[in-house]
Amino acid sequence: MPVVKLTKTVADKAAPKRDVDGCESDQFFWDVEVRGFGLRVKPAPARSERPPTKSFLIRYTLPDGTARRHTLGQFGQLTVDQARELAKSKLAALLIDGVDPAAERKAARKSATVAEIGDAFHAMVKAESKAVSETPNRKSDYARKPKTLTADEYRLAVLKRSTIADERAATITTEALQRATYPGIKRNRDSAPTRAFDRRMMGWISTMFVWAVGEGLRADNPAAGLTAGKDRKRKFRLDADGYQWLGRALAVAERDGLGDTSHNGNRAPWQAVLAVRALALSGCRRDEILTLRKHDIGFNSGVLRLRDTKSIGVAAARDGETDDRHVGTEVLAILRHALALAEQTAGVDRNDPYVFPDARGAGKHYSANALGKWFRAALRDRPAALKGLSIHGFRHSFISTADDIELSDVTKGLLVGHAKKTQTEDYSHKTAAQLRNAADKVSGAIAAWLMYTGDPAGT
Repeated sequence: MPVVKLTKTVADKAAPKRDVDGCESDQFFWDVEVRGFGLRVKPAPARSERPPTKSFLIRYTLPDGTARRHTLGQFGQLTVDQARELAKSKLAALLIDGVDPAAERKAARKSATVAEIGDAFHAMVKAESKAVSETPNRKSDYARKPKTLTADEYRLAVLKRSTIADERAATITTEALQRATYPGIKRNRDSAPTRAFDRRMMGWISTMFVWAVGEGLRADNPAAGLTAGKDRKRKFRLDADGYQWLGRALAVAERDGLGDTSHNGNRAPWQAVLAVRALALSGCRRDEILTLRKHDIGFNSGVLRLRDTKSIGVAAARDGETDDRHVGTEVLAILRHALALAEQTAGVDRNDPYVFPDARGAGKHYSANALGKWFRAALRDRPAALKGLSIHGFRHSFISTADDIELSDVTKGLLVGHAKKTQTEDYSHKTAAQLRNAADKVSGAIAAWLMYTGDPAGT
């Protein structure tokens, strides 16, 4: 067992022990400064792409002669200096007060509430996400992107207000989880939560208990198999008449004059109007358009190199991977118009990276809340046939239009960034020219309907 001065460099380079047959096993590195403080490097599971697990620990002997080890935390979640100070504290408590850190943790785990486990789980996920985003080749099943972490913080806040918050995590039952209620923070307490919220909340709780089982906090996952029901699938789509009504409404907004992002007066914010057009013509998700950066547009290739999208995880984003999405000529024209208007918008720095910048904050993109606010106001007087229209509905409508012109499922999936579901789809490939031609067909058909043709009221 090597005895060294533990530093970040040593921890970065530390590897599992390898015997003459190439088999790997745990390797321990013990610190020369703090006796009993060390680093354990555990090999990754066989045939796994994960890197070895590196954990800080202490070793000590109880008065009765029992030798024990106690894990302090993983390298990446703790720095070497933080782990060394924690080791000093634990070893001092053992020497002075006779506190066995392993027994202390075991007792604390048995008495921890669901809310406390939620805190520990979320802290671990944040630490893992940070470590994966900053450490080359590191992967983790628990790494999350910033937007997901924000949603998880909200779910944790809901959990703390739920009827199971003070239940013991080690003994809570499946029946208790089924009976529990999870009131939303921003929602009226008397109104029922949405089905989508309940489903995602239960999914998060189940993942939390999977982690708790792995940590030895309980023997099983009480949320396994529980579901709050499937989301109601949107069945709305825009047809030719719907696109034409939308086109007239957008044309009126443009005719009255595009303004800045202030929402003051009668001028429509150009970011909202052009973003809606881009969404309708591309099939992209809302945030894929709002977070689009100038240098990620390939005007010659007709490709958007999307970085903030569902298919790009934390490790992939760290490594610079993108989801390349082909769009039609009409979409590129809208993006050129947006770039020109950004140059003329007061408060927007020329170095701002976003295609749809927010003039009220340097370096920020136009927000989803602002887009939704304008969209609801602009469509307040829409006919009854369009009551089901939402921003996400543009994505459904784009795919439905692609289906109308008989594009294959593989092509439709590639145009909108859907994951391939079958091995046949995985074996099917399209050239860039084929995808650009397909994107032009769909966006061209929709653009023809969106042209201004008359009264925005549809009369």
